Amino acid sequence: MGRVIFVILMFNSFLVKSQSAQQAFALANNAFQIGDYYSAKSAYTRAAYFTQDSQVKKHCYMQLAQIALVTDNIDDAVNRLKNAAFEEADQSEKNSINLQRVKLIVLNEDFKNANFEILQLNIDSSSAQFIDYTLLRGMISLGLEEYENAKTSFAYLAQTEAGKLEISMLIDNMQRKFKKPLRARFLSTLFPGLGQIYVGDVKNALNSFVLVAGLSVLLYTTAVSYGFWQATFAVAPWIQRYYFGGGVNASRLAETKNRRIKSEYLQEVIAIIGSDE
Repeated sequence: MGRVIFVILMFNSFLVKSQSAQQAFALANNAFQIGDYYSAKSAYTRAAYFTQDSQVKKHCYMQLAQIALVTDNIDDAVNRLKNAAFEEADQSEKNSINLQRVKLIVLNEDFKNANFEILQLNIDSSSAQFIDYTLLRGMISLGLEEYENAKTSFAYLAQTEAGKLEISMLIDNMQRKFKKPLRARFLSTLFPGLGQIYVGDVKNALNSFVLVAGLSVLLYTTAVSYGFWQATFAVAPWIQRYYFGGGVNASRLAETKNRRIKSEYLQEVIAIIGSDE
């Protein structure tokens, strides 16, 4: 008798879970359609937890990834897509989901992780997905500053020898335009504003120079009026902060400029690949 009751309880528990999953899934879809992403996220999470259907789980995780992107949470979207790929049995569809994951990781500029993830994929060179795969390999190589590898990937996608040569020349020109962050920092340490001038930001160069020069004058007048130690404790820390801060600022400006240059040249590379098709 006890065993019968146990089986009945287990069966009822399964029915409750099944109904909960179906109801949560329907509620999630309705909420998503009307843009109530907070309710949709909660319902999709509940449906994914209770359902035993892999395709329903996959759909829930795909929708949760979309919600994460709407709310600018790229890391969460990457994790949701990983869950969706795990539930997908079809290898081609699994690869498609994983390529979306890698694109988001590249968008997040986490190139080391993107490189690790893309090397785990097994995509046939004859498939349509191989184009996206190769393009991502090129973009990741650019991010990792592996420029010869980037040339190889992009050249594979170019259909003509002229296109391959043009891509190679573009990447070479891009490297010549880069500004070295360490050099920018050293120059600003050598003379306030000089690193910013090297990067090409005259406005920040003037700000850095005027600020440090003004504080230096204040240090001198304070020392004359109130003594050396008063000036040292009251003004010197501010000079130190903005003097060395100018070097950090110049380094960041160089990194930002390099990212912009990469983005501009990448668009040109993609345009060449597109025109070759």
